[in-house]
Amino acid sequence: MRTGKRCLIAVFFIAVYGFCAASAVAETVSSPDVILNYSLPLTGSTTTLESSNGEIKLYDLKGQPVAGVSTNDAASLLSGFGGAWIIAVWAPGEPAPLLIRRVADTPNSSIEITWEAAKYPGATIYYLTGDGSGAFTTEGWRLVADGGEFDYQPASGFLRHLAQVGGGTTEAYYRMGAGPSASPAVGKFNVNILEESNLVSIPLLPVTTEINAIVGQQLYGSAQPANADKIYYFDTATSTWIIAYLDATGQWQGMLKAMLPDQGFFIKRQTGQAAKQTTFVGDVYADGTRQMDLLTGSNLIGTVFPGPVSLESSGLAAVLTAGTPADADKVYYYSNIDKSWQIGYLSPTGFTGSLTKFEPGKGYFIKNGALLNSPDPDGWIYTRP
Repeated sequence: MRTGKRCLIAVFFIAVYGFCAASAVAETVSSPDVILNYSLPLTGSTTTLESSNGEIKLYDLKGQPVAGVSTNDAASLLSGFGGAWIIAVWAPGEPAPLLIRRVADTPNSSIEITWEAAKYPGATIYYLTGDGSGAFTTEGWRLVADGGEFDYQPASGFLRHLAQVGGGTTEAYYRMGAGPSASPAVGKFNVNILEESNLVSIPLLPVTTEINAIVGQQLYGSAQPANADKIYYFDTATSTWIIAYLDATGQWQGMLKAMLPDQGFFIKRQTGQAAKQTTFVGDVYADGTRQMDLLTGSNLIGTVFPGPVSLESSGLAAVLTAGTPADADKVYYYSNIDKSWQIGYLSPTGFTGSLTKFEPGKGYFIKNGALLNSPDPDGWIYTRP
């Protein structure tokens, strides 16, 4: 996979002369489909466009093709359109140009998305919503317009999606631009925390892993740890539970300080407290793989993907041991709704049982009976096809 810098190129077609306002120094930008080398001025003699198949497709920030299919001649590319355009190419693995946060932790607060207005002039923001089952896809994105549920100020570089903390749409995603030229996305995801034990994970990549930022003051706090909502993580290496509780001042206390991607957690909601929609925010990790090291015993894991992944296609079978229901390695999920465990076990022909897939917002125990190359942990390459 190539890596490179993000390029936002303001291209002005003046007669047959164009220039890149981004920099006077030649740079290279890569994306899955194109490498763009550019310098001042942007002409056929100083700029080359290359790809593995010799064809270039570039799109503006509205997702419309700018010049269709081109050769590696920049002059030909420029001659395909007139007027002013902004072309964006994002390199694989780059952070999103958008930042997302909860404005406050009180119910009906807004989600705020910000970007550098001077760096992305004329940027358009698109959004996608879902019911919590994992709706992230390339289809169905809608253009944000000011008014109604949105406070949209593109000249100032911010968007507020109103009344989305602790409510609103269960999942929502935001990105700059549309189509192949769209930026990496950010999102919010509500996880419903019921009374008693909830096995959860974060279906996003948070900017920080610190609990006070990830969960904040959305749950119930008390000066007495026994009366407060708590978060539990099971450390497989030491076979111990690490715990945090929310105090009366709204700060998390205890030995558990961070909630990491790919980890699962039990959130214990106090009896007598109503169910609470808890809103997580972060970057979307839609494609690729995640590596998790599984130890012998019970591994408490989570899924960062914004969509379901079947056990069969997750790559997990490569590191587990197949067998009968009594002796095979297994995956467990606890349903607070049914007050029961759902189980999938690895049979000689594949996964079998009531649990068939990983779902966003949920956490899981993976019972690993033995290591493939002890004492090294089993390196599971978690894959979303």
